[in-house]
Amino acid sequence: TPEEGKSPTGGTARKRTPILAMTAGVTEEERRRCLDAGMDGYLTKPILPADLHRALARYLGQPAVTPRDLYAEDPELAAQLVRLYLKDAPSYLGGLEHALAAGDAEQIIFHAHTLNGMAGNLNLHALVELLQAMMKNGRRHDLDQARADFPGLRNLFLSTSLGLERTLPPED
Repeated sequence: TPEEGKSPTGGTARKRTPILAMTAGVTEEERRRCLDAGMDGYLTKPILPADLHRALARYLGQPAVTPRDLYAEDPELAAQLVRLYLKDAPSYLGGLEHALAAGDAEQIIFHAHTLNGMAGNLNLHALVELLQAMMKNGRRHDLDQARADFPGLRNLFLSTSLGLERTLPPED
């Protein structure tokens, strides 16, 4: 929790800013390493908005607001997040397809990981599952399985994007 402290000059310092680790590492060893390095808390990727809001509320001493509440209170914010996803995500899907064709496991992981975070921010759970499987295949260098899984991932991505477009209010 934020604490009052003394500044190096002897005066009272402002409350310390809490530091949260955000990592793909899910083991207890990874969690311990982050905390031992001075992190106040630990979140694993994909970072779901509800988890982030709970952590921020805990460390900042504010009531937790769920993403659903936030979006209900601010539909403009929700629309901005969806528009950003629809604008940026297709290029990462294209990068993933290119990495699969090139057999580049590191780029497969990078593009799937980025898309995974974007999808997680919008609570697109089915897409997150497929992207996590793609990352796992990339880490194992199982390119045949990754290539076999891509058409289903692409179809879900396209249908999800179409559904998201339909939720948007018309732009002014």
